[in-house]
Amino acid sequence: MPRISSTIALSSILISGTAIATSIEFELDLDASSATTAFDFSIPFSGTLIGDYDEESNPEGTQTRPGLFGGSGNNPIDCEITIALASDPTPTSPSGSILLDFDDLESSLLLVEDLQVDLLGGSVGSVGGSLALLFDSFNTINPFSIYPGGIPFEIPLAGAQILRSEFVLNEPTTVFAVSKKGEISFNAILPVTWIVEFDTGAGAQLQEIPVALPFIGSVSGEPGSRSIQFGGATANDGSQPIDLPIGPIPVPLPTISGGTANLLFSGMVTSVDFSTNLELDAVGDEIESFVPEDLNFDGFVNSADLGLLVADWGPCTGCAADLNDDGVVNSGDLGLLIAAWTG
Repeated sequence: MPRISSTIALSSILISGTAIATSIEFELDLDASSATTAFDFSIPFSGTLIGDYDEESNPEGTQTRPGLFGGSGNNPIDCEITIALASDPTPTSPSGSILLDFDDLESSLLLVEDLQVDLLGGSVGSVGGSLALLFDSFNTINPFSIYPGGIPFEIPLAGAQILRSEFVLNEPTTVFAVSKKGEISFNAILPVTWIVEFDTGAGAQLQEIPVALPFIGSVSGEPGSRSIQFGGATANDGSQPIDLPIGPIPVPLPTISGGTANLLFSGMVTSVDFSTNLELDAVGDEIESFVPEDLNFDGFVNSADLGLLVADWGPCTGCAADLNDDGVVNSGDLGLLIAAWTG
């Protein structure tokens, strides 16, 4: 074994046994995980309807005129639209990851550093809904029709989609955990943001809704091959204020003669009301993480790794123990190993 310089006295090194923060990432198993996202959104719009007539580009288009009969030109009609959406409650297979730090587990504390869950697992979800119009009385030309005001007019929405539905942890959160017989159990709440993006035909709409996500479950297994199971259910009702201009959106209205009046809606969205019931049952596996100081790959940096480093002491190009890649195993590498010590 190469002789260690007299300037290094291993007996004088104080190893406290305090673990250096080690983050362990778990990747969700698509086949074993499930999520149910049941929600209702109500989106009120306020604006105007007008025919798609244009003197140059669409001279045969529909014209709108106030009142049930008569008038001239193509005039905007005051209108309110409410879009109601309801998600498909069929369970999905979520993907994503969670990052945990076990550094303070001896104090019964577990740090959740990051959480990202794609509830749709990379796919696009379906959503059903309807569009309800409430307008002042008006009539149309090309084709002719009359539309009495004050009566809600409902149109089913076809092709509405959920483009994105994700949970994202707001900030690293420490939770209480119990370690017993090789299993770490926890029962806590995580502050997450539910990011949902949907398109009803009027363009993508993005909402960010704060959610208190139950974090109930456990971590089990040996270092390097651990698994995690967590989840819970949460319900939430509220309203999100927004200030979003919309339009022009095509609004085809059936006429009294069986034809279609082609109108355009332009306006503003000022709020989104929602009611949600979310359930998550996530199962994940530890992603093998490479810690250079763990020379024997047992998931710990301890005396066993120290022995391997000492065995390679001195010039040693390409050695795993040459942690700083300077071609020699010496006090610089020893300092790095001690800094990563997990006891």
